[in-house]
Order: sequence, then structure tokens, then C-alpha cells
Amino acid sequence: VRIIKTILAIRNIPRRNNINFHIVAEIKEQINLEAAIIAGGDEALFVYANEIIARIMAQSCRQRGLSIILSTLLSFQNDEIYFKHESALVGRTFYDA
Repeated sequence: VRIIKTILAIRNIPRRNNINFHIVAEIKEQINLEAAIIAGGDEALFVYANEIIARIMAQSCRQRGLSIILSTLLSFQNDEIYFKHESALVGRTFYDA
């Protein structure tokens, strides 16, 4: 329900200036899916987590080795972000860089 309230708040920002948003949100209970779709209109895409998990499990049972691949892809192991201060880029936009 909190997701639906948040999407309604985002879509009803007073100074929006006709900007279209691209919202992706997870719905955990299917009973809320229809209300979320109505609230999100054409600016939101919803992922029903239980359905995706069930499909992944079914495919993993059918295809040998898929569970190992998916575990590697979906884990956070070896996912690292390094930050470096680059003084030549200070004050520049991403486009300029």
C-alpha cells in the first residue's frame, strides 16, 4: 500500500510541468496490483515479486546449471564501486566529461 501512496504522490507533484516519469516498483501482494496499475497509469511498471521468483525456480528446475548462473548474476559478491576524485572534472557535466 505504501508503494501506491508514493506513486500517487510522485504523479501529483504540483510543479511537474508535463514531465513523464518512468517508475518501476515491486508489488509484494497480488491483491494490490490492480490498484497500483490504476495509480501508476502509463508511467509505472510493476513487478510482482512472487510470480518472478516462481518462474525463476521453475526454470532452474528444468535447466541444469541455471541456478548456479542465476546465483552468480543476482549476488552482490564482487560488486564494488570505487570513487576517485578527479580534479580536472570538477564543475563539469557528465556530457562534458
